[in-house]
Amino acid sequence: LIGGYIGINPDNSCGFSLLSAEDENGVISDFSIATDADTKAFLVTGGPSSPITVSELAAGQKADVYGDENIGTSCFDAHTIIAY
Repeated sequence: LIGGYIGINPDNSCGFSLLSAEDENGVISDFSIATDADTKAFLVTGGPSSPITVSELAAGQKADVYGDENIGTSCFDAHTIIAY
C-alpha cells in the first residue's frame, strides 16, 4: 500500500507518479506507478465507491495504491487504486 496524491510522471516510464505526504523530516516521496488493463480503480466520495477508469484520476487527487514493487522496472505495479 502506498498513499499519497496523484501527480504526473514526466518521463512517462510508468504511467503516473504518487506523491506522499511529508514525513517527519519534511521529505516528500515520489513513487512511479504502473497500471495495465487489469488495474481496478474506484472513487470514494462519502457514499459507496464507484468504479472509474485509471484515466479519470486527476492530478492532486488523494489516492491509496495497492500492488507490488517491480524491481525490474523500478515501478510500483498497481492492482487496485482507491481515490478520494
